[in-house]
Amino acid sequence: MWVLKSPHRFLAFALITLFALTAMMTSANQQVEPTHRRLATLADAPSLRLQFTLKRPTMNVYGQTQFYVFANPIVSSDNTSVLYDGYTAFMDGTTDYTLMLVNGVAYFVTSQVGDASSASAQCLSSSLLPPINDIVSALNDATAISSAAAGNDTITCASGNLFQATLGDANFVICSSVSDGFTIYGSDLDISVEYLDSPVDITAPTVSGDAALSCETVVTPTSVSETAVALLTGQTIPSSIRRNLQSGSTITLAASSCACKSTRRPCIFFHGLGQTSEQSTLQTKSSYFGDLSKKAPCCSSIKYAQLNTASNSWTDATLQQKVCDFALSASSTSSSSSKTIADTIIVTHSMGGLMVAGAGEWAMQIRIKHYMGEFERPNDWKYGL
Repeated sequence: MWVLKSPHRFLAFALITLFALTAMMTSANQQVEPTHRRLATLADAPSLRLQFTLKRPTMNVYGQTQFYVFANPIVSSDNTSVLYDGYTAFMDGTTDYTLMLVNGVAYFVTSQVGDASSASAQCLSSSLLPPINDIVSALNDATAISSAAAGNDTITCASGNLFQATLGDANFVICSSVSDGFTIYGSDLDISVEYLDSPVDITAPTVSGDAALSCETVVTPTSVSETAVALLTGQTIPSSIRRNLQSGSTITLAASSCACKSTRRPCIFFHGLGQTSEQSTLQTKSSYFGDLSKKAPCCSSIKYAQLNTASNSWTDATLQQKVCDFALSASSTSSSSSKTIADTIIVTHSMGGLMVAGAGEWAMQIRIKHYMGEFERPNDWKYGL
């Protein structure tokens, strides 16, 4: 799954997901319905409203966990393929952000809230988008299933029209509600697709100067099958697809949240190379690691060591002693007198791992022993070499 940390990557995910997922029912295993029926309905495909619900805090877009994408179908002159124009908009402080896809060209528009004249547009290149053809090809292998679940919760589909598809390394479940739309379920997000009664206004922005030179077509029309047309228009799923259902076939999506399966313990984080300043006490915040408060369920507390790794090498004895001193101070059950570090979760990055390794010896029994300190192994911890 793509990480949604930038507007560019978000556009790739939100808009391209629309095209890929609406084309996903072109199963390589399905029977082809008569062409004249497909062509008669493709031109009637309505505009769509997609409601994205993000399930993980790290996926928030401009601080929002929910947003909408609006899309108009552009059907080819021979009625054999379709391309969607689409847009979504966000407000962050005093700035409006609009992400658009018009005639296959992607745009990113910024403006001051309430001041359309301040708008500045740029095009997004294909290098910022996932390999669309590969995505569509993968989704063409979508298969009908009899049931689905997300974690321990059953996915209910009143129509019974359930499908499984894989996008990248993520699995999705699609439930068609026939006349109302369809819903896409995933571990990281859900997408509810609703049919609109009339088209939405989507106009390409003006890109001026050198910025216009970067404009290129990044999405091309996609051929659609009878099943895709049924999803896009609210028609009944073809019987040939329903007959392909394998009795008892089911899929379980990974849960959207995780819980600690062991005893929660104090956590200490050691950063890598490049830190120039040093603190004599453990810190509660770290610009190096960012906010981990919602990402470490096994940590009863989170502390960060801040050491000078710019001027000192990981083999420096003084630096290694500071590593042990910090590790000993993280948990109340550790013992400075016996040099035993107990009930502590130590997380390292880059040179931080070398510092900890240099401060002790990691034995085959997963015990770290050294004259500076000894790491005690709790009975309920499981390690792998």
